[in-house]
Parts: sequence; structure tokens; C-alpha cells
Amino acid sequence: MLRLGIIGTGSISRDALTPAIGEVEGATLWSVLSRDKANATRFAQEHNAASPTPAFDDLKHFLSDPDLDAVVIATPDKLHAEQTIAAAAAGKHVLVEKPMATTVEDADAMIQACRSADVRLGVAYHLRWHLGHRELAERVHRGELGDIRYARAQWTFQAPNAANWRAHDEVGRWWSLAGVGTHSLDWLRWMLLPVCGEVIEVASTITRNVLGSAHDETAAASLRFESGAVAQFVSSALF
Repeated sequence: MLRLGIIGTGSISRDALTPAIGEVEGATLWSVLSRDKANATRFAQEHNAASPTPAFDDLKHFLSDPDLDAVVIATPDKLHAEQTIAAAAAGKHVLVEKPMATTVEDADAMIQACRSADVRLGVAYHLRWHLGHRELAERVHRGELGDIRYARAQWTFQAPNAANWRAHDEVGRWWSLAGVGTHSLDWLRWMLLPVCGEVIEVASTITRNVLGSAHDETAAASLRFESGAVAQFVSSALF
């Protein structure tokens, strides 16, 4: 049995990650870490965490459990690196929510920490596991659709205001890009890299003047691949 701990008790943990753990044969929710012990206790009770002591508000104590096998990190983006590196040092495998980190240096440090500790590191780009997307990727990679010249992806949502933590600098760096745009970017690279080569040029436009966010409210990016193929994606918190 794979015993998984959740770090973070927000909506993505409640509505997506924990139910998914319950659907996996051979896995169980073991323990929960939140900055608020009461939240951790309530979450652990609601989702039937299996550990005899399932609720924590201290990362070191949470990771010191020898029965914990792996962690799922679903916290604000700027916390991912510190928590991943600590989990690796404790010998725990890691699945971290996207975006993996907010700097290249942090992402590299996370990879190195997990490699040095000989633990697995994954990023939660779930579009790669949708059956329809996987079939499309296989057809693209086999060349069944011919030479790919252009691809486009769009994922948007409508936020009522800029109250979301991703709209501010304290623990986030991007808003629509981190919420959904990163999925589109990963999807395009996954689809196109095997047949179009790496991205060699990027151009982007970002707006942030409607809701008063410090970060991108709408973002549009164009990517040019080695083959000459062009891809574009749009993310937005406005529509």
C-alpha cells in the first residue's frame, strides 16, 4: 500500500487530488499538513486519512513519519521548492502541483534534490493522462496528421475579483499563466516536441489592468519550434 500525505488543504486538494487518491488501487491518504492544525484535522477526518496521527501543522514533523511513502504538494507556488527539497531529504517521493516552481533555479534545485535522494519527482500536468489527449498525441507522433505547421490552445476562467493568492506577489508569480496557462504550454510541448523539435523563440503579451492584479490577468504567447511550426496559447482570468 502506497501511503500518501497531502500538503495543503485548499480546493484542489479537496475537490481533485484527494478523491483521485481514493480511486487508485493500492494507494491511501495517510496524513495531512496545513499551516492551521484545525484545518488539517478537519480535512483528515473528512477524507478518512489512515494514519493514527494524521494531522500536522509542522513540515518537519509531518515528513518524519517513517510510514509515509510520498507527498502531494498542493500549496502556493512559491512554497513548492522548499517543501519538495525537504520531502526529498526525508526520503519521500513527490508529486507537486503546477507550476513546478517560480524560478528556473528553484526547479533545478528540486530536480537535484530528488535525484540525489533517489526519489521520484512528478508535476501534476494531468492533461497528459486524458485518454483522448493521449490518443491524439500518439497519432501526431506517428505522423498520421502529416507535418504539423500550427497548433493552438486556450484555457480561461472568469474570476470575480483579484482576491486569489495567485493575483499577488506574496506566494505567487503568475495568475492565469499559473492557474491554467501552464497546462496549455505543457500540452503543446508534449504534443509537438517529438515531431517539431524544441521551442526556439517565444513572444508574449500580458495584460493586468482590469481587476488590479499584480500579475497576468490575460496572457497570450506564440512559440516557434525548430521545424518552423508555430504554436499559440491564451490564458485568462477574465473570460
